[in-house]
Amino acid sequence: MFRFVGKLFAAYFLCLCLPALADPAPTTSLEDAQQLISKIHAEDVFEPVAEPLLPNGAPFISVRHIATGYICRFNNDALYIPNALAVFPSDVRGNDVGCTNSDAFGWSSIYLTKDSIAFPLDERLKIVALAIKSRSPEAAPYTPKVEITATKNGVALLESKSAAFLIQTDEGQRATHVHLAERAGWVLKQRFTGKPDLNSDMAMGEDWMAALGQFASLPLSK
Repeated sequence: MFRFVGKLFAAYFLCLCLPALADPAPTTSLEDAQQLISKIHAEDVFEPVAEPLLPNGAPFISVRHIATGYICRFNNDALYIPNALAVFPSDVRGNDVGCTNSDAFGWSSIYLTKDSIAFPLDERLKIVALAIKSRSPEAAPYTPKVEITATKNGVALLESKSAAFLIQTDEGQRATHVHLAERAGWVLKQRFTGKPDLNSDMAMGEDWMAALGQFASLPLSK
């Protein structure tokens, strides 16, 4: 996913018990982030990041991709699938990574990839669409119920490509979205899957605009 802050957040509660009976204190943002990194033995690819608390007092779980500086932000109440990081095989370790998060609106994955051979976003989008149709032969085109325009001061942040499909899952019909953008040899990809309704489409749009905005501001160089 990459993004990864959900719309609903788990609150921490203090147990007013005798010290001998008290539950262990909740882990901090840095501890949770380090656990995600250590789980896949990726200390050379990711690092934990301390960020301000959420309005309800809970900490972000934030992990920085060292090569790009991109920060994956996870929530504390993953509903559909667990929070996760991934490092995929590539010519240079860390040049193909992902982070996944889920909340009440669906699940979202962000991928950052730097290939040794560049090719157009249109071609990449075709490959992703073929992969979706191969896994879900019933996939049909879907038109999101929101228009996504990622701009700053009226100027588009980056050129991006997108597609969306209706697919069948164990939870019923879902809309799965893919967005792509490229900058300084790095490709940002978002996959978001949720209900085909306005709320999920809005959550998808917010996720992508946040991811694209961060990606556009990174100090990347070819």
